[in-house]
Amino acid sequence: MDAAPGVPQARRGERFHYSGVTEGKTVDEFPIEWPEPGAVAMAIATARSSDERLSITPMTRTRSRIRTHDSILDTWGFEGGPARRRTVLTADVTHLKVEGLGGRAEWSVQLVGPADLEELVDEREGTGDVVLAVRPETPVEVVVHANSGGWGLRFVCGCWAGDECACEQPKGLEWFPGSIYETGEAMATLVVPRPGLLVCDLREPTAPWRLRLRPIGSED
Repeated sequence: MDAAPGVPQARRGERFHYSGVTEGKTVDEFPIEWPEPGAVAMAIATARSSDERLSITPMTRTRSRIRTHDSILDTWGFEGGPARRRTVLTADVTHLKVEGLGGRAEWSVQLVGPADLEELVDEREGTGDVVLAVRPETPVEVVVHANSGGWGLRFVCGCWAGDECACEQPKGLEWFPGSIYETGEAMATLVVPRPGLLVCDLREPTAPWRLRLRPIGSED
């Protein structure tokens, strides 16, 4: 079976790209290969469902630990065109679970390591979810301007420990939050203390965003 237009399918021998087509009620869980072992990875998830819900969920499944992570993509047949999302998987993810609740669905997940991500150097703008690398060795501020029914911007530390990050904040920046969450149009500033990733999640795929780097304390 072929995938619908807009849902990329993995080529034979292609690494870090998983795809398939489901029919009816199915649950398929499979191990994944990691682009950069020990680091996080950006997941580019795309799916189209003809009738019912399709979900893609990261899993941790080892001999000593099992964990179900938050779904990275849920799509329903009535939504029309393919659904897409960019987000970050933590280094403890070992499997992906694809669950179809009926009908026919096409899906794709591409994994990209931090070294291959585009970098926010000065200013960028776009629409929909985005994951960008930030590589300044000293703290900087990121000014974000976005407009969505619900959106957020968060910093992922380059130690790649995720929620278990124990890196010390630079002096004077101990109380600055590592994430921003807003509704509607808003402009806010996020302090980036060290190299890592910026993850901008927006509810609508056409929602606009603009990100700009500036020195700490600058009003420019």
